Formats: sequence, structure tokens, C-alpha cells
Amino acid sequence: MSITNKDRRTIFALAREVGLDDDARKHVQLEITGKQSTTDMVPIDAGKLIAHLKKLRGPAKRYPRRAGRVPGNLRREPMLQKIEALLADMGLSWEYAESIAWRITGGKGEQPGSQPGVKRMEWVRDDRDLRAVVAALHVEQRKRHSYALIGRELERLQKDETWLESQIQPPWVGKWKRHTKRLNAIHEMLVAM
Repeated sequence: MSITNKDRRTIFALAREVGLDDDARKHVQLEITGKQSTTDMVPIDAGKLIAHLKKLRGPAKRYPRRAGRVPGNLRREPMLQKIEALLADMGLSWEYAESIAWRITGGKGEQPGSQPGVKRMEWVRDDRDLRAVVAALHVEQRKRHSYALIGRELERLQKDETWLESQIQPPWVGKWKRHTKRLNAIHEMLVAM
């Protein structure tokens, strides 16, 4: 009983991943199975060879669900290109923008008479919603920029965030990192020191 075409394709693909050319693959096959050709192998031989090649390759990379996915209508929509640029600038995934779109389009909770939010960027059709996603990403970008400026000022002053937390008034303790006006005020305070 010879091996299946699926096993044969798996062997060839793994050999390519490991960087083996045809001669090197045949040499490894001969060492592991005693057979130089895949047509002479039986399923047990194929299993041994596949296991050996997987060991050489190392652990398989696992990517997060839908990683690297780009909405299908990206080429047609300049707004989506703007969203993509903002996400890339901040190092965020499309799922971050989709969570914003979900909240903007009514995904705050199931209320009577309300529609659930749109779960994918491809499904957002209203230009107002796309502009709202861009605006929310701009706000996030400004917050991150202000937070980075505060970090630089703390380094200049040779202080850390725990010191900064002790200088902040009670209603804003722990909340200042997400509030744009408070971030700007803290930055101005640090620059003046």
C-alpha cells in the first residue's frame, strides 16, 4: 500500500519550509525510512518522515483569528484607506476598528427597537459611520501621542508614573490616561517644571 497524494504533498511542502532541495530531501528520506523515493514508501514511512520534518521545522506559527485580513472593498473606499493608515500608525489590527464601528452602529447593547451593531468593516455602508470611526481613531492617536510626550517629560525630570499619580487630584487618579484634556494639562504641567 503506497502513501496518499496528500502525504506526498505534505512531505514536499515541509521539505521546502525546512529549506531542503530535492537531493537533500531524498537523503533525509533514505535516513529516516530507508527509501529514497516517496513512491516506495508505505503510510508508516510517510508518518515517520512527516514527524521528522515537523521537528526540523519547529513549532507551527499560530496567527490570531483573521490576522492580516483586509476588508474586501478597501480599494474602492478612500475612508477605509484612511482607517488602514491610522491603524498601521498605531500598530492596531482591523478588529480594533471593527469594535469602534460596532459601538458606533448601535452595538452598545440589545435595547428594544435598536439594531445590533455592524460587526465587520465591510458591512459599514453609511459614510457618517466611517467618518465617526476615523474621528475615533484620530482621538486615540492624539491620546497616544500625548501619553508618549508625558513619558518623555517624566524621563527628563527623572520621575516615574507612580510619582505622577501622586500629583494628580483624586477624581482623575487612574483615569487621566484616557482623557485628552487631562493628558494635555499634565503635559503642560510637566513642561513648566
